[in-house]
Amino acid sequence: MAILSSLGAPEWLNLLAEYGLGVVFGWTIFQSLFMRDMAGGSYTRSLRMTLLPEFVSMNGVMAGMVALSVPWRQSLGALGTPGHPEFWFVMSISLTLGFAVTFPLNWWLVSAGLKHGMITVPAVKNDATEAPMRAKARPMTKAGMVVVSLAMLAAGVTIAGTLGSLTTR
Repeated sequence: MAILSSLGAPEWLNLLAEYGLGVVFGWTIFQSLFMRDMAGGSYTRSLRMTLLPEFVSMNGVMAGMVALSVPWRQSLGALGTPGHPEFWFVMSISLTLGFAVTFPLNWWLVSAGLKHGMITVPAVKNDATEAPMRAKARPMTKAGMVVVSLAMLAAGVTIAGTLGSLTTR
């Protein structure tokens, strides 16, 4: 975001690059590479295990971030560029909103057994308090969660394009 914003790239290009790099680095490094030991030492298995959780999480994070960052940075004009502290303030608040938006998605991923502390915490077995929570938390299928996360992302992009512009800087 900082590099393309400095170059005056349109918002849609910034968003595609930020999303793409976020998924690629988040999935291949922060999820799969660093978590391969939790997948039995296999990087390939780790890639398979972490793709869906990373995709769903990234959709939620970007939904919150884009909805806030695009219109807010554009309203700041020249102050909304990487050379000014206002840019970094907006980005940090946007990331915080992205965290809040994706929290329910991550909660579902954990409760469905698709993600657990970024796959760093072994599953608790025979815990009488966890079993009822899992049973209540699994009403949605994987496909349903993907659809929900994509709808959230579409809503974030729509808000960004309505309150700001995706075709200009």
